[in-house]
Amino acid sequence: MEICKENLRLVDEDKIRLGDIFTGDESWIYHRKIVENIGIMRGETINNQYYIENCLKPVVKALEIDRPKCGTRNLKILHDNARPHVHQNVNNFLTEHGISTIQHPPYSPDLAPCDFWLFSLVKSQLVSHPNVESLKKQITEILFSIDQKEYSKTFHKWLERMHHCINNNGDYFEHLIK
Repeated sequence: MEICKENLRLVDEDKIRLGDIFTGDESWIYHRKIVENIGIMRGETINNQYYIENCLKPVVKALEIDRPKCGTRNLKILHDNARPHVHQNVNNFLTEHGISTIQHPPYSPDLAPCDFWLFSLVKSQLVSHPNVESLKKQITEILFSIDQKEYSKTFHKWLERMHHCINNNGDYFEHLIK
């Protein structure tokens, strides 16, 4: 709850601007013949090194291309407190690239944009696929088809959800807003 109050204060004081936030998470997608996560083979786990190499580095590279003058400067990442996300190696990587981490309350999937919006949207549009490559292709197409305004609305919902968290003394609140 205190983390939510602090995040809202930083937004109010313009120290966190919604347009400077990027977010991400991982999710399992089980699909008929395919029992693996996109990019992760069955039995493998995502650790801090995997997160850096396969998630953060490609995002940083893309941001540096999309933002040639400022790169990753002033950007903030909003990810949950999963072990790979909070590992010191991850923190060091983000610091090296000028990326700040927005604090996330422990055990708060109600406040993670991927959990409260993106994953269910993507999964609801998936159809049957014969292999991992075709599944990856469809997920990529779904992500690129989402209007930028929808992503923007999600961060406004994130602010609303922090207020819900505060109003409910840090307890889960998802059941109250559906």
